[in-house]
Amino acid sequence: MPKKIPGPPSGEHKEFAVRFREACYQARHTIGETQLELARAFEVKSTTIHAWRHGMKLPSATTAQRIANGLNVSFDWLMTGRGDMRPAPATASKKTAQQIEKLDPRSRQIFEAMLDAATSAATKN
Repeated sequence: MPKKIPGPPSGEHKEFAVRFREACYQARHTIGETQLELARAFEVKSTTIHAWRHGMKLPSATTAQRIANGLNVSFDWLMTGRGDMRPAPATASKKTAQQIEKLDPRSRQIFEAMLDAATSAATKN
């Protein structure tokens, strides 16, 4: 069977490419800006980064979530363009809760006491 030649990028692919390039541009100081640096950060080939940037290919949902996390953008915004570019604070809170769960009991107790003190001081101001 002859090899299928890909056609021009679809609208969905082009829209993703625009958002992906924007997110990469804004995050360039954090994760790097070359295709090779992005490929390493997202554990894909540099040719895949090229394909995403130019609207020739879309990432899988799992990879898109990793990209969104790595670029600190909302998954919904990255994939659909809907909503805010940056994730809601609840996403950061979920990450913090996961990190607290990993602490040993004594460290967790100290952290919670510090958090209570900071919260109390903030509500007085």
